[in-house]
Amino acid sequence: MNSVNPKTSSPLITLSIISHGDLEKVLSLLKSVQCYEEEHHLEIIITDNLGQDFTKMDTSVWASLTILRNKQPSGFAHNHNQAFKIATGKYFCVLNPDILFTPKFFENIRIRLIHNVC
Repeated sequence: MNSVNPKTSSPLITLSIISHGDLEKVLSLLKSVQCYEEEHHLEIIITDNLGQDFTKMDTSVWASLTILRNKQPSGFAHNHNQAFKIATGKYFCVLNPDILFTPKFFENIRIRLIHNVC
């Protein structure tokens, strides 16, 4: 497991995304998150489960992004558990790479979490 782009802040929410050869989906997901969310509230951990090339990914736009690279494929729970072990966010969110955000989703959750509103 290799890591790039060390964490630079303590975010509120850690997003854990596993790529099983889903580079294009991961890039689309991150673009949608970037359009609608304030990145300083988020830490993103991507686990590359199949040894895909993430070099075309611009990591500089994120305040906190880590890419974990497995030496051999692992299962769903193991991948998210290894991300959870290094997560610095107060909350941990598992995201599938095939989703897209259209409205501000985490902003509403962040307000509810901070103010303990259900």
